[in-house]
Amino acid sequence: MCYARRNFQVPVPRCASWEELNRHLRERCLERRAKRIRGEKESAGERFVRDQEMLLALPPAPLQGWQLPEKFGALRRQMEARMSKRGRREYVQELRLLETFWLAEVTAAVRQTLELRAISFDAVKHRLAVVTCQRADRAHAQTLALQLFDIVHVIPP
Repeated sequence: MCYARRNFQVPVPRCASWEELNRHLRERCLERRAKRIRGEKESAGERFVRDQEMLLALPPAPLQGWQLPEKFGALRRQMEARMSKRGRREYVQELRLLETFWLAEVTAAVRQTLELRAISFDAVKHRLAVVTCQRADRAHAQTLALQLFDIVHVIPP
């Protein structure tokens, strides 16, 4: 994407319509596909075909097959109802917490924030920081807390 922007849209193409812009970009992409990649024996198009063979198939639908507790669905519905598009983004951030924390920990944090009616990503993140700090391994907790929150320096008045 960055390559296309830098090489096909600088200088900014002047087009009378979106269709004309799309035709222009398609032509440039087809030209690029035929060119050889510097330092390689094959063209960009040949390389793409080879790379495609190694790609994994996409799942049929996002999150299909995930076994998430019912609380996650309740949180999603409330976030989308309150914040619309921003709520969907925050819900995805909530799911990304599963990359760092155990499902049981995130589920507990989601349950607590629903009980407190503090429906936001920040509320769940705060509950996880509290759980993390309660762990016996203080060094690990401090590391995870620093990863979750930016360090704020307060200058006294």
